[in-house]
Amino acid sequence: MKLRKRARLIIAIHIGGVLLCTVAAFPITVHAATVKYVAHAGFLSNETMRTNTKEAFEAAGKAGFWGCECDINEANHMVIVTAHDSEINGKSLRSFSYKNVIKTINNRTDDKYRTKGAATFGDFARACKKYKMVPVVEVKSGMTKAGIRKSVRFLHKTGVLSKRTVYLGFRNKPAEYAVYAKKYARQKYGVQIKAIVTIKNAKDTSKAKKFAKKYKMNGICINDSQVNSKFYKNSKGLDRHAWVSGHQKMFTLAEIQQMRKYGIQTIILNGIPQK
Repeated sequence: MKLRKRARLIIAIHIGGVLLCTVAAFPITVHAATVKYVAHAGFLSNETMRTNTKEAFEAAGKAGFWGCECDINEANHMVIVTAHDSEINGKSLRSFSYKNVIKTINNRTDDKYRTKGAATFGDFARACKKYKMVPVVEVKSGMTKAGIRKSVRFLHKTGVLSKRTVYLGFRNKPAEYAVYAKKYARQKYGVQIKAIVTIKNAKDTSKAKKFAKKYKMNGICINDSQVNSKFYKNSKGLDRHAWVSGHQKMFTLAEIQQMRKYGIQTIILNGIPQK
């Protein structure tokens, strides 16, 4: 199996019989046999960075993440921006041009959202191409079907649309639009991307499985703290993914291996796991 070639010094270690690779003096590059790491709205490599920004996407690529996740919403004229929220200061993002909305979000200082920034969807796609990261796109409530089509077209134009591409969203419209992205990619470009339903806890896994089956989705993404035997049982037959509950949360390699025990294939996180 191939390793990403960005690291210079690689040390192989065994944990529970599984080969992992870590890079001395550099962030780790994940071996193909382990859980894949996806940068949660980019990688915050310093305390002043904001998520969903060009700098965070670039940092994820430089750190060697297998994939990079972003949130998408629409600004004025159906311009797609990588913003977590569909409103800012009580105003819809669609009332802003993309230049104004990105500047406004990135300059905000309120405590609740101080780490949440924005960039163009092009910034995200180009970073994925530059660093060979798999694009993971979370559909937010401000999106439209026209915007979904535009996002898929842009990934195709950039050259990063592939069978590994993932669209995900919380149940209802965002998740249904993830399914729409999958359908559009197949019909327009013949590419079989994945659509994942996101839920908050293991108690809801059975409902999520029914939702995924109804809409012919590929898998379930759950909060990391809810990964357990119940989730493993209820998600049988589907791809299993996890996302962190906080951007600053750090994992150990042992904790990652525990998630793998419950079938987790991909984890969306921001911190590089430690020994």
